[in-house]
Amino acid sequence: AVGLKRRFQARAAYLAGGTWLNSTESGGPPEHVIHLAALGLDRVEPKPGRVEIGALCRLQRLIEDRRVPAPLRTALGQVVSRNLREMATLGGHVAARYSHSDLIPMLVALDAKVVLAAPGGTRTLRVGENVAKPVPGLITKVLVPKPKAGRVAACRAFRVSGNARSLVSAAVSATVVRGVLRSPIVALGGVARTAVRLVRVEQALAGKPLPP
Repeated sequence: AVGLKRRFQARAAYLAGGTWLNSTESGGPPEHVIHLAALGLDRVEPKPGRVEIGALCRLQRLIEDRRVPAPLRTALGQVVSRNLREMATLGGHVAARYSHSDLIPMLVALDAKVVLAAPGGTRTLRVGENVAKPVPGLITKVLVPKPKAGRVAACRAFRVSGNARSLVSAAVSATVVRGVLRSPIVALGGVARTAVRLVRVEQALAGKPLPP
């Protein structure tokens, strides 16, 4: 798949669930389509300290899989509608870098990483880094850390109707030690061209008591 993409360059596109490729946002159908279904990238594999999620796992399936960390399942449930979640894949959603994503902010808050396959080998990057400045390659896995003791995460999306895209989506994670916030991560979707991390807000929150 990577070799074909290298050969055809911009004339080819990867096909996973097809929700982005078949949308108006894609700019029209490519000359060539590289179908990924036979690559076996649809597994959820718990590992020490993390869960490895294949890029072709459908969003709805991940909601129903208890091996997936609960905060990520909550964020997945914000993606509308179920019909879309039954088609869309995790890797495709991350690769599309949707500004309005309800999912990418949580992946950033959880400090998740993507594994990229490229002609020169594989590379692992934080989701936030890859969203801000995409690196050429095929996303094969998303690595989600298992929550450590005291680490909590939450998310919220705001939309004008139940089936509309989010106007703003937010996700935050932090370690709470004796009521004090440590190492917070705050991310927003819908406020820029891609999801963004609010570093100054994190700095302001660090060391502060948890609001009542």
